[in-house]
Amino acid sequence: MDINLSGIDYKDVALTRDVYGDGSLAVLLEEPSGEHVACVSAWLPVPPADGCIWVKNYSENAGVLEALVAEGLLEETGRVQASGFVHLQEARVLV
Repeated sequence: MDINLSGIDYKDVALTRDVYGDGSLAVLLEEPSGEHVACVSAWLPVPPADGCIWVKNYSENAGVLEALVAEGLLEETGRVQASGFVHLQEARVLV
């Protein structure tokens, strides 16, 4: 998939899974070389629902949620969680 984050075009990036220290799901975007493009998910003390992540859709990740929903990789749940000065949206991982 191709994606533009913060005005930079990335080609053929893949959505990959990892885990946080507590075992909860982490989702990353990586280039074909394996180089890290973005951490899509954010860890919060309030866990997301099973199969879901909190999406970091601000700052350098602005627009990532909309792009991954349009690609059919994530589905918004409508749940929102405040974290400091931002709000993170919960999304179900579809792949």
